Amino acid sequence: MAKEDFAAFPIIALIMRICGGTGGFSFAKAWGFYADSEYAAGKFKGFSHPYMQVVMIFLGEALVGLVGLFDKKTKHDKFHVKHILRCIVPAALDAAAQTFSNLGIGGELISVQQIFRLTTILFATPLCAIFSDFRDSFAINMKAKIQSLIIMTCAFVVVGVASISFTPVVQPDCGSTAKSMSYVIFSGFLSGLYTISTRMYKSANMHPLTQQSMEGVVGMILYMLVLPILNHFQLEFPGEWFYRHTHTWYITLNQILFLTAVFTVTLGGYYCSKFTSNLSFQVIEAARPLLVTVVTMIVKFEKPEVKFTLVSLSAQCIIIYATIIHFTEPTTKAKQISEQADALVVGSADTLEINTKTKRKTTKRENSDILE
Repeated sequence: MAKEDFAAFPIIALIMRICGGTGGFSFAKAWGFYADSEYAAGKFKGFSHPYMQVVMIFLGEALVGLVGLFDKKTKHDKFHVKHILRCIVPAALDAAAQTFSNLGIGGELISVQQIFRLTTILFATPLCAIFSDFRDSFAINMKAKIQSLIIMTCAFVVVGVASISFTPVVQPDCGSTAKSMSYVIFSGFLSGLYTISTRMYKSANMHPLTQQSMEGVVGMILYMLVLPILNHFQLEFPGEWFYRHTHTWYITLNQILFLTAVFTVTLGGYYCSKFTSNLSFQVIEAARPLLVTVVTMIVKFEKPEVKFTLVSLSAQCIIIYATIIHFTEPTTKAKQISEQADALVVGSADTLEINTKTKRKTTKRENSDILE
């Protein structure tokens, strides 16, 4: 049975997206709560490798290309060097966005980090109004979009103030909550630029999963070039990262689970774009912080605190509501007229069919009367 014929597949795709994303960020947060692990012979300290983990994110995204190899129905262009060149700018922006997102995980609650990842929409929407390729989509229901952005901004401000004022659990990273929050907001800005940059893919007739996989490979290559610089300035230590994975089993297990989650959320995103509406996809993205909040409370990364929890949950619900407003496409007057015209045509056809049947019956009766 084809996926298109399986009625539950859109729901499965949405579940893959929200569960994969929740799992990925939960596993990323887990490293900070593990006991100190051995990073050199006889030396122990906490796991903190936000830069190397970006490489792992790209690896997880690159693996989805294997799924695209099994799609024999759709014909696409053969691989060309120009396809790699198209990936450089999006991959660089994605790498920068993922880096600042990872830097913002350690010093704040992961649920707060997830909420502020949604600030991407605050930057992507104005950028869409600037670039001609996206201007038409911005013009649709523009008033509602502006209202939703104002509502979201207020919700983000409330969550930010509440998080800085009374974060209920001391975070494993020494960075301040405000600093971590600023990292994630800047990540949202870079993600907005990344969204615009992906218009380069329009001219490439490639399978979306192959394109995503290629971007992941290019991202890994770009990051490998940057790692020596990071190591020189003692911002990242790849040698320590590799040593931990060969000497500490729970670090390796967590990494495998993290990669699986990244693979799942990426594949789920592709299937959502194929089988679900944009509104459904965006609502699931906005609802992810709710699931993250529940999961992290269960595993004790967060603990319920009346004031903060109520403020956070209320703000998350408001953001979901604003997302629905933002991405709901109204029925335009032209579309209404078209639908009414179609209804009239159908109604006229039904009336004509009824009249024709009635006329046939009348003719049959007249013929029978003549025969008699």
